[in-house]
Amino acid sequence: MMVSNITKVGFIVIGLSFIIGISVQVIPLPFLSETHTNTTPSDVIPVDGSYIDIPVIEGKQHPFFMQISIKLIIKPPSSGDYYHITGQIIYSNSKGINGTVPYTGGSWGLSGNDDLHISHNFMIASKYSSTSFSLYARFQGEPVTDGTNDFYVESVNVKINYIMLMSVLPFLCFIFGIVLVIAGLIAGKIRSSKKPKIIPVDVGWEPSLRWGGSDGDGDAAKAPKMAIKAPVKKKVKTKKVVKKAVPKGDPQRGCKFCGKQVPRSAFFCPHCYGKLQ
Repeated sequence: MMVSNITKVGFIVIGLSFIIGISVQVIPLPFLSETHTNTTPSDVIPVDGSYIDIPVIEGKQHPFFMQISIKLIIKPPSSGDYYHITGQIIYSNSKGINGTVPYTGGSWGLSGNDDLHISHNFMIASKYSSTSFSLYARFQGEPVTDGTNDFYVESVNVKINYIMLMSVLPFLCFIFGIVLVIAGLIAGKIRSSKKPKIIPVDVGWEPSLRWGGSDGDGDAAKAPKMAIKAPVKKKVKTKKVVKKAVPKGDPQRGCKFCGKQVPRSAFFCPHCYGKLQ
């Protein structure tokens, strides 16, 4: 059974869904995900009770859900003193809505020569991402009586995944491909089960080659109008002519005994057997 074109397209769409799903995990496609890295050192984190807001994303807008991963590296004080800081991610949009992103708050201690790595993963719903918004990392150090205030954020790495395009689109492509494959198989089965219809053709009339337009039973009334008939010949009277055969040979003469004709060279008459010579 031949595979229909619909089934072929369905398999192509299924393969495309896997390609998209794998590609977005490996390759940062611009319309599915994007990354931002800022390695410019921030200002020092204050330890006098005030705070500092470090830009993470500024003026971003997208109609779909966004999955955001943030990684910050904080450099410890060069003096080796111990510090305790608190931090959180702040959301702010153009409509004046400001607030803390849930589950991003925390407190950390740092000292010595080890860098502090902070990671946050969260989702921004479409109703918040559809408006131009910005994200900030807000840090505040606890007050200290002595020590050098010189620790800061060394780098900020941000990765944005567009969930609707990254996860939903491959899934929808896969479902659509399955539907096309099933539809193609059903259509092919229905097409193969149908038998060709024989349409009768009306030729109007068909001449018959039967002599005299009869079918051999003597029923001339049922003969078709276009039957081909043999022409009728008239009988011609003939006369029989009887010709008497004349014997071939020598000239004839009469027999002197019986009077019948006999050859001149004959010695005896073949009729009466008389001697002629």
